[in-house]
Amino acid sequence: MIQIRESSVSNVFEFMRQLVRRGGPNPCEYDDLGNAIGQLSRLYRCGKWKQRHSDGLRRMLGRAYSASTLQGFVYHKPHGYAGDYEIIDRIYQRWVSPDPQLRAWDRHFHELPPTKAVRNRKSFFLQVLEDLYRSRSGPLSVLNVASGPCRDVLELLSRDRPRLAFTCVDQDQNAINYASKLLADHAEQVTFVKMNALRCRLDSRFDVVWSAGLFDYFPDRLFVRGLKSLYRHVRPGGELIIGNFSPNNWARDYMELMGEWYLQHRTAEQLCDLAEQAGLAYRQLRVEQEPEAVNLFLRILR
Repeated sequence: MIQIRESSVSNVFEFMRQLVRRGGPNPCEYDDLGNAIGQLSRLYRCGKWKQRHSDGLRRMLGRAYSASTLQGFVYHKPHGYAGDYEIIDRIYQRWVSPDPQLRAWDRHFHELPPTKAVRNRKSFFLQVLEDLYRSRSGPLSVLNVASGPCRDVLELLSRDRPRLAFTCVDQDQNAINYASKLLADHAEQVTFVKMNALRCRLDSRFDVVWSAGLFDYFPDRLFVRGLKSLYRHVRPGGELIIGNFSPNNWARDYMELMGEWYLQHRTAEQLCDLAEQAGLAYRQLRVEQEPEAVNLFLRILR
């Protein structure tokens, strides 16, 4: 077992160098790698970890930080932005590189709390819609904003839910093309719209408006603006649900320093404050979380 015993840049590098030699971390080393990530975070926060160290560590990791791994895919951003539809779907499906020299890195990536939280939010969404579907006999309309790969939509519709109808909004045409192919067998229940969420102007109102992973890219001003825009699309008695990462994400610094994946982490109190700034009453609000307590869900009743 490899261990890192004290906080220093050289110790972090040596620990990671040993992992590279061994072909990535084994499950028994996940705690030690988590400790190394924590050391990196502390070094950064006390000013000892610089940009050149992140660059040097990525070079040292070599193919383990290429786009052939999940962590490298996050950093290289082949679709031009963080959190694209392909990385999200790989997380959903627990994708692992076919290269035996890289698989260990991907297996570890799937065990990080933020990665688990992404899968958990899909489960959360499925459960919300299943509960609603079973509680009523009429049609159920859903607006899915920044819909990405639509793996969640596929899982629901594959359960034979004829009363469900989805409108999926995304500004990335490649994401829409990807999701359209995925949902080809359910095309009659899904409408795709290429549109910026902040400019969302649809004629319909929906029983559920859901946005899983968009608002934690927004600063507060855009969060409030986006909330106002989407709330207009909720019919009376319906619900708007917004996902947002919480500060309870110990891998945040690693995501930012090594993956250049930046999110606005918010507490439940901050989410409610922003909702009130958008003109919503506190009695309409509640905040829930998935099992990792990394992803929060602001639920707003109309």
